Amino acid sequence: MAFLTPVGVTEAPARDVVRLLKTNINPVAKDIRDVTLRHTRYGVTVFTNNAQTITDIQNAINENAVTRTAMTIRIPARRNPHVRFSGVDPDLGPEEFLRLLDERNPTLQIGVDISKVKVTFRERGGTKAYVVEVDPEAFRRIMASPCLSVGWTMVHASEDLHVPTCTFCASYGHRRSSCPAAADPTNAVCTKCGAEGHVGAACPVRMGDATVCCAACRHVGLEAVGHPTGFSGFPLLQEKVARLRARMHYGGA
Repeated sequence: MAFLTPVGVTEAPARDVVRLLKTNINPVAKDIRDVTLRHTRYGVTVFTNNAQTITDIQNAINENAVTRTAMTIRIPARRNPHVRFSGVDPDLGPEEFLRLLDERNPTLQIGVDISKVKVTFRERGGTKAYVVEVDPEAFRRIMASPCLSVGWTMVHASEDLHVPTCTFCASYGHRRSSCPAAADPTNAVCTKCGAEGHVGAACPVRMGDATVCCAACRHVGLEAVGHPTGFSGFPLLQEKVARLRARMHYGGA
């Protein structure tokens, strides 16, 4: 991901950025591919599944005298990988969990001083799950041995690439608690059938019914019938997961 904004004040920042790109940069010559440009209030957001593409865009902008002086590019810092630990003893708090994980599995070298528990939630069966941010080296060691002993239990580690799904408006990128449309009940969109006016929890449609429809896929013109919003096996959500992965720092360049 990258943010492109014009240097000066313009009446149509997004349009002007796109015009500058199209006029001055040949994407074929610069081997720029797999890119989506989204207009924003202040310019353009560039989405891609490939971190190298962002570097290629940055180089192309800086190499051209016009684009170099007419726009700025900001690339958010890549974040460290997140690991979900499932099956954690519910009596273990975050700090104790990290301490025991490190003590019982010293070869992981997780670094309790730099690893951070980002999310905690309950699982079915009464266990806990912790989502922990770790450094790239520790991430590789954890993924090589995902079944780990912590206290009296065995926990399972997996990479956490969760894309928030709003259960109110049936779209991706935020939760219901922060949905800008949630103040008006008539704005609800069903995550099961895709209809407006009600949420999935109030929908009588069952998985497998012919009326199951993904509102998010329908909105962007993809195949929407037969799966609900949030179903991991369909391209729209897979694309968003790929974009999230491209923002991770796994080590190396």
